[in-house]
Amino acid sequence: LGIEFAESIGKPYSVYIDEGVSGTLPIEQRPQLQSLLDDIEEGIIDSVYVYLQDRLERNPQVRLFLRSIFLKNKVRLYTEKGEVDLNDEDQTLMEDIFSLFNAREVAKTRKRVKSVLLRNAKEGRSHGVLPYGYTTDSDKKIIIDEEEAEIVRLVFWESLAGKGVSTIAELLNNSGVPTR
Repeated sequence: LGIEFAESIGKPYSVYIDEGVSGTLPIEQRPQLQSLLDDIEEGIIDSVYVYLQDRLERNPQVRLFLRSIFLKNKVRLYTEKGEVDLNDEDQTLMEDIFSLFNAREVAKTRKRVKSVLLRNAKEGRSHGVLPYGYTTDSDKKIIIDEEEAEIVRLVFWESLAGKGVSTIAELLNNSGVPTR
């Protein structure tokens, strides 16, 4: 959508996406956001399009910091709703409130996920990728995968026999043993 928007107003564009990086992390741990800010400071970027506010930030402190950088460098901010007037006090208040809700939603989600992970662990159920040698039954309970367990035992015995990681990996590769 940002590319379409830039093309519709005849502006060149760059894409900054912190793929797989949480928007809750500090800016210095979000390399693409840091790169965007560097480009703003260098005068390369004068407009930013973000689909939703929570794609840019998820807490009020980061929002205030970004707003100050945008204002200082006369950067125009656009969302799917149009231009965000960073000088409009009422709009700023609404965006600040959205930022608070975004932060609250992150906290609630984090709490829910931790609760599910703890419950699954207590019940012996899987959540995510299992270690090699394990699978799940019809109730998603973790059980030993006997075929893979043989490979795990082989790796264990080869290691006890003094073979190193590279040698064992070569043995497994030559035997056609697939990775997870």
